[in-house]
Amino acid sequence: MRAGGGPSYDISGIELLVQTGDPQIDLAERYALAVLGANYTGDAHVAAANYYDMPWIRDSFAWGMIPSLRDTSVSSYSSSEIAYWLDRQQPFGGWITAKLSGYFDETPILISSVLDAYDVTGNIGLVRSSLARLERGWRWLAAGYIRPAKGSAWLLFATVPPHVAADWADQVGRTGYATQVEALWYWATRSLGILEGLTGHAPQAAYYADFAAHIRSDINTVLWTTSAPYTLDAPAVGAFGHYRSWLGPRDYFELDSNLLCVVYGIAGPAQTRSILQFVRAHGAYLLGLGTPDGVPAKVVYGDYSPLDYASKHDRLGPGQYQNGSWPTVGALAAMAFAQSGDTGEARAILQQLSGAVDRYDDLREWYTQDGTPQGAPSFQWAARMFLVALYQAYLGVESCTSLQGGATLTDLRLRAPLGAGTADVAFLGRRIHVVVKGHGPTVRLTVAGKTLASRVVPGALLCSGCSLRANWQ
Repeated sequence: MRAGGGPSYDISGIELLVQTGDPQIDLAERYALAVLGANYTGDAHVAAANYYDMPWIRDSFAWGMIPSLRDTSVSSYSSSEIAYWLDRQQPFGGWITAKLSGYFDETPILISSVLDAYDVTGNIGLVRSSLARLERGWRWLAAGYIRPAKGSAWLLFATVPPHVAADWADQVGRTGYATQVEALWYWATRSLGILEGLTGHAPQAAYYADFAAHIRSDINTVLWTTSAPYTLDAPAVGAFGHYRSWLGPRDYFELDSNLLCVVYGIAGPAQTRSILQFVRAHGAYLLGLGTPDGVPAKVVYGDYSPLDYASKHDRLGPGQYQNGSWPTVGALAAMAFAQSGDTGEARAILQQLSGAVDRYDDLREWYTQDGTPQGAPSFQWAARMFLVALYQAYLGVESCTSLQGGATLTDLRLRAPLGAGTADVAFLGRRIHVVVKGHGPTVRLTVAGKTLASRVVPGALLCSGCSLRANWQ
């Protein structure tokens, strides 16, 4: 361990899940796997070993699941960890790890995670056994917090109790219609509709799919704006299209909230271009690109005003905590740029993030603007999201349940990778050896002895143990 670094990990025997051939990215992946191994309790993961030494729904499941069944600490997400949390439903119907640190986000996150787990394992029994509980959690949110008199018959109006945060930004006073909460609500509703369809409940599937479409529409009506965001402790910027942080007196440009709308397909093509163009234009500030010690990604452009601090704000200040840079959001940024086709920017983000891991031998909770590590060492959410980004952004492989349409749920879809790579991908319980190489807009696939010129791999060709080779040109 180098001076100023994190805990000492023995990474010599750690086998990579995704082999990129990039020494720095591969080294960071070994540290990410070491973090998850150190945090694994046998059933679930604590948020940060010897720091936040209890499991957290958000840290284990928000924004994606690692599609692998090989490593025990990784495969637990789609099996024992889901079971652990399904058994801890609150009496009122929702799921909350700690009320002070997020009241509205963890219930939709857990609903979505059951679909993520099905994508990995193909365990329809888990879906059937959990569906009634997921419906109850969804109804708790819908019945208690959809308030048409406030402006929408579909969005959640987050009226947080005293000293309680709406979501993971637990020291920021997001209230009412907040983009982060609404994006998670949309994804959970859409996921629940797919789960209903998988279990033969066609009317319910149609209901939730229609409901999700209305949520997406109202997010774009209520929270999209073309204006200049509020800035504090950063240069002022002109007007551009983006999602408001929440409908408060100040409009912040939040990287996590906007990028989540990109990844979830809430943002249309023109909206995506506007958001990513702004992030790209401020890449040094927001992503640390071109700076030797910068860390992707600063959560908010500028800082939150003290007028918008939550009741709990013992860590928040200029450039500090949720005014700082979080590797979890950096991984989300890589996924958003890769999804939009900007493979160069996505790779630069992953390399910048890998550099921070290399400097400090650890994935920390957050970093200051100059790259100084802060908060919890061995931070599970940062490690897990780095691995999710390696599959979705670097390798370019995703299940079709994560898409907006155009393929069946048993198909896989590929997008241009960030470089040559190999990995075993778990999809519907099958272990598929994926090899990607080349660069360009078109792809030639080889799978099960067949050659295809398509980005969609038909599920009928996929079997456990088969190889999928994608040559981009």
